[in-house]
Amino acid sequence: MALTFAAEGMDLAELRDTLRARRNRLEISAVELAAELDRLTAKGYLGVFQAAIMRRGVMHFETEVRWHDALDAELAAAPEPRAALLPNGASEARPSDEPAAPASSAPKADETTET
Repeated sequence: MALTFAAEGMDLAELRDTLRARRNRLEISAVELAAELDRLTAKGYLGVFQAAIMRRGVMHFETEVRWHDALDAELAAAPEPRAALLPNGASEARPSDEPAAPASSAPKADETTET
């Protein structure tokens, strides 16, 4: 979810670099957690349940890496850089893409009311 807002206004190359760096950190985490799982299992420190939880963590990291790879391929194939970052491939932001201003019935400080 945070990527939705962080990507707004970013240059496509900068976004791809940021995502690749995040992907690489996730890959390292997957490798490190898998190695720790193997080490702890070999020493007999983990039961079936604990090992399953650690395997689940490895699977989460590996899934995130695959998602980042797929997204990077989609961004690389985008026909126009700005379209890659906006909803529905739009080339320019639509008014509906902007958050609505909060409605307020209170007059502004510089407004005066006539009686």
